[in-house]
Amino acid sequence: MKVLVMLLVVGCAVSTSLTPHQTRIPGEAPCCKIVEAALEESRNIKSGTTRREIEKKLKLDGGVQSPKETRYLFPDCNDIKIEIEFEHHPNDPDDPHSPLSPNDTVSYVHIPYLEYPAST
Repeated sequence: MKVLVMLLVVGCAVSTSLTPHQTRIPGEAPCCKIVEAALEESRNIKSGTTRREIEKKLKLDGGVQSPKETRYLFPDCNDIKIEIEFEHHPNDPDDPHSPLSPNDTVSYVHIPYLEYPAST
C-alpha cells in the first residue's frame, strides 16, 4: 500500500512539473515568426536585384547611408536590419543627382542582425 501511495505521489509530481513545458512549443512564439520571415526575405534577395525592388519590401534605415552599402529595416520589426551592397549606377535617368539610384543592383547581401533603428 505504501508503495502504491508513493507511486501516486511521484506520478502527480512528475505530471504537474511537465505541464508548463508542454503548453509552450519552442519556436512558436509570434516573434519567431517575424524572425523567420526576415530570414526568408533576406534569403530571397539575389545579386542583380535593383534597389527599387528592395525598397518595395524593406524600409531605408535612418542615419548616413552610402550608394555602395545601404542599411534597411524589415517592416514587421524595425529592430531587424540588413546591410546590402550595391553596384552603383550614377547615370540614373530618373534622378541624375541622387547618390542612391533606384537602378543600383545588389552585389552582396549581409546576414540580418538586431539593432535599434537609427534616428531619421
